[in-house]
Amino acid sequence: MVWVWILMLLIVVMFVVLFSKVTAQIVYSRKEEDDNFYVRIKALFGVIRFRYAIPNINFQGFKKGLSIEREETTNIPMLDKKDHITVDRKDVVSRYEQLKVLIGHVLGFNRWLMTTLKRTHCSQISWATDIGLDDAAETAITTGMIWGLKTSILGILFNQIRLEAQPQLAVVPHFNHTQFSTDFECNVNIRLGYALLAGMYLLIRIYKVKGGIKTWRNILTKA
Repeated sequence: MVWVWILMLLIVVMFVVLFSKVTAQIVYSRKEEDDNFYVRIKALFGVIRFRYAIPNINFQGFKKGLSIEREETTNIPMLDKKDHITVDRKDVVSRYEQLKVLIGHVLGFNRWLMTTLKRTHCSQISWATDIGLDDAAETAITTGMIWGLKTSILGILFNQIRLEAQPQLAVVPHFNHTQFSTDFECNVNIRLGYALLAGMYLLIRIYKVKGGIKTWRNILTKA
């Protein structure tokens, strides 16, 4: 009889875990020359926590590219990491080519991605931008372009992801001086069970492509 209760308890715990949410908070802000970007992920009711941050981005010219400081922190201090990298045009092109190869070695990648996104929920999104070009006409035109860009991006995104809250969008023109700043925050979540299932389906689709597993392993190892 005790074993029956233990088994029932394990089943309940398993269902609670699988139906718990994996949440991700994505934040980006730029004010004058200062950039700040981070992604905070929580799972298993906060037992698992991970934060990836880029607190400092410096543009060093078209030849030298971007100087980026990045940090990775978890609730396991031994896994924390902080380093500094430089990203130039060649790095961007190389990563793009690697991404194309990875996607090419997934059977029906677009279908898998759309299915996964439909299980993803957005509980909050806000995006505010201040723009000023020291010219009233140019500022007005640019303000309209930014509005159009934001609505287009969010329209494409929320055609796939389930939106649970009204987006908070703002574009504030400044006609008398030059200014640009933006603040973006988005909170998304997915059930842990769906996330694990999506990962399993991805591995299966990679396995079904000839040389898929080997290609993914080689590229991810180099990265």
